[in-house]
Amino acid sequence: MSLRIRTEGPALIIDFAGAVDQHAEERYLRHRDWRQGLGDGRRTLILNFSEMSFIHITGITMLVRLAQYGEEGQYQTFAYGLSEQYHKLFRLIGLTQHMMIYPDEYTLMRRLKSLEEIS
Repeated sequence: MSLRIRTEGPALIIDFAGAVDQHAEERYLRHRDWRQGLGDGRRTLILNFSEMSFIHITGITMLVRLAQYGEEGQYQTFAYGLSEQYHKLFRLIGLTQHMMIYPDEYTLMRRLKSLEEIS
């Protein structure tokens, strides 16, 4: 499992690769208090699952927690690159109440750009 954190405009993007499990949180996500926000005035967290092979139940728990922290940290969470199977699972467990899911980065970034133009 590997994870890369990068920025793109006003967004913080987490690129997941391989299996998303408890190691994702232990190795990478504990270095920041996500409830305090994303830093640098960023209001958008994007989770990229396009290179992900598997999500373990502990990874699901971590993703739920991360998305919920967005409410406290005053940022919105988006995701893209999920297989249809995981998209259905995210809906079933209620994760889509905390994040909007898009098919790919291009579509998501266009949507964010249109939202910026409206505000």
